Amino acid sequence: MDILSINWQLVVPPFTLAFLGWVTNWIAIKMLFYPKKPRFGIQGIFPKHRDEFAIKTGDLMAKILDPSEVMNSLSQSEFYEKVYEQLSEAMDQRWLTFFIGERKRRKMFEEVWEYIENQFVNTPDMSGSVQKFAHDYVLTLDTDDTFKLFDNYIGEHIYYLTWFGALIGFVIGLIQSGLTFLW
Repeated sequence: MDILSINWQLVVPPFTLAFLGWVTNWIAIKMLFYPKKPRFGIQGIFPKHRDEFAIKTGDLMAKILDPSEVMNSLSQSEFYEKVYEQLSEAMDQRWLTFFIGERKRRKMFEEVWEYIENQFVNTPDMSGSVQKFAHDYVLTLDTDDTFKLFDNYIGEHIYYLTWFGALIGFVIGLIQSGLTFLW
């Protein structure tokens, strides 16, 4: 088979459409973050909706970091025991518990922990503070920082997404070539 006798109308579309699928997916992903400032009426989704993104992130963090859930989780973790050990050590160094047994020391710690938990959980607008912190943090991120965060978490998956666009383009090109061949 001579290279000149190949029907280029059947060969070119799958590769052209694979390239176009890859490029369009790559551009679409970049357009989530860029351009930072509007150009020709186009702006990246994150820069354009930054305030809304910050508010929704704050809301999400306030739900995730519910004060009572946080304290419940901490009291069931090794963190609780480490705090107890450090507090016991500090009390021993100051001879505060020299005449107190382990049971009494544990009871004192549990009362202190309960006090801290009550203060943490019952502080008015504690979840509002978490929400405000997350909101303010997101607002401090510029587009490049947001892209780096995004890329660090799902960058590898984005790589596959761009190649998936190429694969879909190639398949569509094959279908187009097949239809061209049949007609």
